[in-house]
Amino acid sequence: MSYCRIYTMKKLALCIHDLRASDGEDARRKIETVQQRFHAPLTIHLICDRSLNDSFTAFLRKEIGAGRIEVAFHGTRHSCPKEVGRLLSFYHKHEAEYLADSPELRAATTLAFSELEAKFAVRPGICPPCWLASRENARLFRSLKPVYVEAMLRMRREGKSRFSHIVSLGSPKRLELLGLRVFARLMRFMASHSKEPRLRMAIHPCDFAIPESMQFFEDSFQALSDQGFKAVLLRELLP
Repeated sequence: MSYCRIYTMKKLALCIHDLRASDGEDARRKIETVQQRFHAPLTIHLICDRSLNDSFTAFLRKEIGAGRIEVAFHGTRHSCPKEVGRLLSFYHKHEAEYLADSPELRAATTLAFSELEAKFAVRPGICPPCWLASRENARLFRSLKPVYVEAMLRMRREGKSRFSHIVSLGSPKRLELLGLRVFARLMRFMASHSKEPRLRMAIHPCDFAIPESMQFFEDSFQALSDQGFKAVLLRELLP
């Protein structure tokens, strides 16, 4: 296969965001639900709010070893003080943890990231909650040398930044979902007609309780598969 062919391959990374280490068996059930419905490699964006219990760790190790799952670091709390990022609060709803400038947060992040790497013997990627981070925290991410760092519409790997479309809903509110579905369809359309098609599909915990949202993801995944997109782990999305 030529380099050009590899570079232009249509790729789709299926992800579950906002699973918490403290969720334990509930997090495992969500993972298994998505595995059963999509039958595709799956990237877990894990909030490391505590150490993983033995049962959940064993499950993830088995799935990682089989190449079915990848775990990405997704923060320690997924929340920020209400006075942080006020101009963007309509978007992040005080969940953008890494907009906070806190030495304590950076120390906790370094520790949690190192523990996650040690648990699975694989260097994780980093996705800051809400895809937002201050400059100081972005420098911290780079110093940890993750496989990649995500932003809302970009992915950074080995010093290079590449555009990547995102299909996401992530709201329990019906009115918000109307606009989010429009944006998600636009992202899907743009990815389908892109010269470098790399799309991320982000399922959030609140989506599981809304049948229409889960059906939207299934329909989108099938439509993209029919268009030739190959499902991969997030670390395989960039060339």
